[in-house]
Amino acid sequence: MQRAKPEQSQAIVRLLRDAKQKLEIEVQVQAKSQRVTLYQEAQPPVLPETLKQARFIAAAGGGFLLLGLFGISYWELRTNKISGSDEVLQTLGMRVVGSLPLLAHGAPRRVSRSLSVLIESIDGIRTMLLCDNALPARQVFMITSARSREGKTTLASHLASSIARCGRRTLLIDGDMRRPALHRLFEVAGQPGLVDVLCGDVDVADAIVAVPGTSLWVLPAGENARPALACLAQDGMRRVLDRLRPDYDFIIIDSCPVLAVPDSLLIGRCVDGVLLTVRPHISRIPLVHAAYERLSALGIRVLGTVVNGEHNHPYDYTYQYQMEAEDPLV
Repeated sequence: MQRAKPEQSQAIVRLLRDAKQKLEIEVQVQAKSQRVTLYQEAQPPVLPETLKQARFIAAAGGGFLLLGLFGISYWELRTNKISGSDEVLQTLGMRVVGSLPLLAHGAPRRVSRSLSVLIESIDGIRTMLLCDNALPARQVFMITSARSREGKTTLASHLASSIARCGRRTLLIDGDMRRPALHRLFEVAGQPGLVDVLCGDVDVADAIVAVPGTSLWVLPAGENARPALACLAQDGMRRVLDRLRPDYDFIIIDSCPVLAVPDSLLIGRCVDGVLLTVRPHISRIPLVHAAYERLSALGIRVLGTVVNGEHNHPYDYTYQYQMEAEDPLV
């Protein structure tokens, strides 16, 4: 028992030493923590403001992207549109029979000059058609376009009037039975017309109206074109033209747009030649080419194109008749 007492005393001393060391470490830690001071309480980021910034950045990026796409689309659209006669010849490789000027507005002097150039341009197209030796049959012409609002009715009416001024018996037929316009232009009755003739309800001679004081006659389109379309598909237009050819020197047909409906393709098989009208900054190159391909695929002869409303027209405003040149207002 006496020998065990020193060992117990040593164990107690070791325990006391360990406890002392732990206390010293705690005292040192507490002393160091007193030197750290609080500057500001930490706060988490506000989520709504972050979302607003992210949405603004995303919207701005999307807006710039849409603006770029719109610019590219607009540029492609502009480049696909025909700008004038040179582009028709160079890009499409189609013959340009003539061009009509863009009519002026405003001062009477400018309007008078513009109308004078228009008449000279129409007469030039008339000469190209009537004196073309490569065209054996030059009696029945169809005026059409790739789509609407490209000036086909304007060209058909002016060309028929120009031929009639030469003393040639000319018949102008409104072959656009879906959207007729010639009866309003010449202020004649809209019916009976071509629709009634194709359906067999009226004789063709009874539907033709003479334009007073000219060598021009007009066959309006009529109304209710749906029954006549079936007759048109059954080669009814050929029978009508065969009946009219002996009575007139020239026949001009204002037809529907080629790409819109098949009427022009059915009428085109019965004519001697077709003129395609194009309007600068409206007509598109792929559509004009598609219309030309459709006509050619059926063996319909396309004589060429007429540019309607060209800004830089080749005719000279200053080269007029002597009487007009002496007039100070011209």
